[in-house]
Amino acid sequence: MVDILINYEHKVREIESLCLIKNEMENRGYTVEFACTYDEDRVRFKYFRKAKVVISSTLYNDDCLFEFVYRISGANNKVVNLQWEQSLTNYDESNLNFYQNPKGFAKEAVHLCWGEASQKRLLNAGVSRDRAIIVGPIQMDLLNKKFHNYYETKNQLGVKFGLEPSKDWVLFISSFTYTNMTNETYREELKCYGDRLNEFKEISTISKDEILNWLEVGLKSYPNKLFIYRPHPSEKEDERLIKLEAEFNNFRVIGDLSVKQWIKTSDKILTWYSTSAAEIFFSDKNFHILRPFKIPFDWEVTIFNKSTNVTCLKDFLSLFENGAEKFPLNLEVLNSYYNVNDQISTTIRICDLLEEMISSEFYDMRKYRSNLSIYIYLQRLRHRITFLLKETFSSNKIFYLLFSYKYLRKKLDSHISIMNRMNFDKDKNKASSIEVDSIMSKIKMCLNE
Repeated sequence: MVDILINYEHKVREIESLCLIKNEMENRGYTVEFACTYDEDRVRFKYFRKAKVVISSTLYNDDCLFEFVYRISGANNKVVNLQWEQSLTNYDESNLNFYQNPKGFAKEAVHLCWGEASQKRLLNAGVSRDRAIIVGPIQMDLLNKKFHNYYETKNQLGVKFGLEPSKDWVLFISSFTYTNMTNETYREELKCYGDRLNEFKEISTISKDEILNWLEVGLKSYPNKLFIYRPHPSEKEDERLIKLEAEFNNFRVIGDLSVKQWIKTSDKILTWYSTSAAEIFFSDKNFHILRPFKIPFDWEVTIFNKSTNVTCLKDFLSLFENGAEKFPLNLEVLNSYYNVNDQISTTIRICDLLEEMISSEFYDMRKYRSNLSIYIYLQRLRHRITFLLKETFSSNKIFYLLFSYKYLRKKLDSHISIMNRMNFDKDKNKASSIEVDSIMSKIKMCLNE
């Protein structure tokens, strides 16, 4: 039995912040363990760990509850949703049926909110106030001055990645996740967003093409500046980026390390749509928003409403000649989404809540399914048998060819695609014990200084 079990999705996005929770809870005498969504042992039902409290990166519905809680820890009525994505589009904010709004038994978990805006959205979706709790954005805690020495310097990064620290570093934070997504993954996204997602994929594709055109002109015009393209954790390898990296020695694509690390060491920061704009603000730095094409209001991220944008190549090139301007976002809107408390960190607020959950029943899920243990056992058995059948039939060419029935063939193709994605993305998304130990050591060092 472990006290706290935390399931995460992307290590570069989440693991550093989760190590803050691990460090604080262990200092209080509790045990903490991590599980990764991309761990094959979880998918193959080989990983199982009973826990007093289970924390999930997302918890949209009862399917998520089974996948990220019951599957890895069995029956548990002390469940926390970190809600890792809380800065949403205008349409999603106003849509009560938005897929990220908790549904079913998932509503009864404790949902951690970064600020008043996300709490209001959950309340409107039917989550009770005592289950939608404002704790602030934990990802901002590592931007506190006490963690100044947590980050590697420009010189250290230069040695690690073969970059020239004497040059100005121009960081582009990408969020073009849909432009080269696999067909299987995109079909899953369509189930969440509907056919309207095609509109966003189209605007993403043409925007990416034009921004890469701008960057290519910038590479030629400013050979003494180093352009670093930081892909989104869900972004796939891109042929044009590979070509640019081969053609220009002042262009690099680097997905390693957290976005905060690159924000801290870059001289100029650019983005198209990334909500890491908040990390830029709380790092006391500035940035520019590249928008060669207008994004429809429904698809605009709320914190980008009324933003100041760069809309043409001429203005893009002028960025490298001019100094910093006014921060491009509305700070009143930004602060409504990110409740950063200078007096008490989000880590402490979360850990105080976790300690209360362990010691009392106040935050237990109330509408608890009767005979839950039996239900979970049967579900695990069903999923395990189905998984083994898919593995057997998809790995044997003769069996696979025999499945001419369209529905069954589609199921096998989907299984193959998902497992390939798991294998391909595991190293990128799952933190090793060495990586976790390194992060923990740096956190302890900063806190003990």
